[in-house]
Amino acid sequence: MVGSFIFDRPKGNWQADCQYSLDFPEAIQRIVSQHQRTYFKRHPYASNDEKVVKQLLRSGSVELTDENIYRLLCHDNIQEVFSISSSVVYEAQFFGKKGTYLLQNPLKLYDPSAPDFDPETFVPIYDDFFSPGFWSELLRSRCAVRPCADLRLPAKTSRLRISAQSHWGYNFLDYEILLQNMIGEKV
Repeated sequence: MVGSFIFDRPKGNWQADCQYSLDFPEAIQRIVSQHQRTYFKRHPYASNDEKVVKQLLRSGSVELTDENIYRLLCHDNIQEVFSISSSVVYEAQFFGKKGTYLLQNPLKLYDPSAPDFDPETFVPIYDDFFSPGFWSELLRSRCAVRPCADLRLPAKTSRLRISAQSHWGYNFLDYEILLQNMIGEKV
């Protein structure tokens, strides 16, 4: 199970009621009972989840882990990932794992093969938001804009994550972070 803050709102729906991990005891117990062992990975920023942890540990087959979430996803013995609304549930499919949301899947991604565009979907724009040309094109129908150059930055993984030094579980996947850590350790 992937933890969340002590409460979690469905992504993108700030008017929704907060959801607590403890609001889903039957669903959690049903999923836990289907597996010999369940690992609970705390959310990196959740500091007040002791009540959730105590409740989960009572089942006897739940164990806390500090292991990197992507190392867990790579492990053959991990079969399923579940959470209230963590994006790790979505990512699990790319590691061949079953993903189960306790709430409705909050990630509606754009499908270029769909016959009609759904305005409720997330459309990946990658690093285009750094380009003045992107914003000029986007805002043209709403306000006066000046033509401007289209800035294209070299491809780079996790550009914003790196700039904010907010790596969470990505630090062992990104070669630049690995190099920074290796160099930093030797200095």
